[in-house]
This record gives sequence, structure tokens and C-alpha cells, in this order.
Amino acid sequence: MPRQRHRHPGFTLIELLVSIAIIALLIGLLLPTLGRARSAARSTLCLSNLRQTGTALLLYAQDYDGRMVTHSQVLPSGRLWWFGFEPGGAAPGATLRPLDKTRSPLATYFGGDIYEGLACPDFPDDSDRFVEKFEVSSAHFGYNGGIVWPFPNAEPRRLIEVTQASEVFAFADAIHQDFTDDFYEPHSMAYRKTGFVAGTTHFRHPNTTANLVYLDGHASSIQPPPTENVWTTIGETPVANPDTGDGEGTIYGFPTWTSF
Repeated sequence: MPRQRHRHPGFTLIELLVSIAIIALLIGLLLPTLGRARSAARSTLCLSNLRQTGTALLLYAQDYDGRMVTHSQVLPSGRLWWFGFEPGGAAPGATLRPLDKTRSPLATYFGGDIYEGLACPDFPDDSDRFVEKFEVSSAHFGYNGGIVWPFPNAEPRRLIEVTQASEVFAFADAIHQDFTDDFYEPHSMAYRKTGFVAGTTHFRHPNTTANLVYLDGHASSIQPPPTENVWTTIGETPVANPDTGDGEGTIYGFPTWTSF
């Protein structure tokens, strides 16, 4: 007798198309979830770096009789910023200026690399409006202008002057703007008003939040006050003040230079 051949069932065209459609549907469902997970991870890393920066400031203050770090100092060999040393001094208007971040007054107090520690993964340095002042990234966080005004050799406040350390921020997600649509990395923050230029909080994380670290060492996220003006948007993320004013009783703790 001739041997019977058994046919192995295969996919029909319809079954194949249905399988492809199901796979595409699953991918479509998973991609937004993965995107949100990546965004949350970037925000968490930013928060961790901010906390490390705040801790470095507090450790510095302990070694200097409670006095926090100054915004910048003019030295014979250059400008010593809180985030690094610029040989030859400040060069306003220039771009890609030299910067040695390892010579920051805070560098020895960082638990890790200060180059990575002052970075936020969600800082929009890929925007065509971003202007690079320094040849390396300086800092993606703004220093509270209530603690020290952004003028050379200005004396910063001491921790003992802060009555509510858990409510006064040290550093925050921010950008700096002058009188154009371009923006820079922030170095100081003030309460922004019409007619002034200042570093301002950038709410660049999920749910329109910005990360801040406070003078008691804790870090958290906030949303912009609903009554505050949005000065600009970068992509779809707003730039606005983190509080409705500055001075005592606000998140700045003290008056910033725009109050005078």
C-alpha cells in the first residue's frame, strides 16, 4: 500500500494578518507605557542629582561656619563660579567659554562626578533656542538668588539665618533667559518680573513638574502656581516662577535681586 502523507497545517493568510494586527496592537499599548517609564526614570535621576547638589552645599556650609557658597568670586586668574572655574575671567556675550568644573567650591563635597551631578537628563539642550555659554555643560540647576545675589563676591547667607529650612529651596530645575527667545543654562534664580531677566523655574518633568532640593536636604517636585505668568514654553514645558513672590514666607526665603 502506498504510504499516506500527513499535511502539517500552516498559517492561512487571514491568520497571519490577524497575528500581525494583534502584535501591532500590543506594541501600540506598550510604547506609551515604556515612554512614561523612561520619563519617570529621567526625572528620578534629576531628583537624585539635585539632592546630591544640595548635600554638597550643606557640607560646604558646615566647613565654612554655616556660610553657603557664593555665586562667583573674581580672582586674578579668572572667575570662580559655584559650578566651576573660568580661566581668564567672565566673558559676557561669548559662547563655548572654558570651564573647569573640578575646581568648583562644591566639587570635593560631591559623592560622585560633579560633571554628572549637576546634570538633568530632561534639560532641553537639544533645542535650537539653546545657547552654549561654556564648552562643557555648567549646571542644569539654578541657585536660589535669595541665598546669594548673582554679583561677583556677593556674600551669601548663613544657614542660621534660615528659619524654615524645609521650605526654602537651594537649587531647582531652571533655565536662564535674557530679552530674547534664546535660553541658557541657569546659574542663579530670582523672582522674575516684567523688565527683568533672571533664571526661572523650568517645569520640564512629567505632569508639568520641576524638581527642587531644599535647605534641610530633602528634594521633591512641584507644579507651577496657577496664578503665575508663563514666561515662555520650551517644547510644551512651561517656564514660570515657583512661587507668587519672594522674600520671607516664600520658597525663596529672602528677597531676590529683582525686588530692589
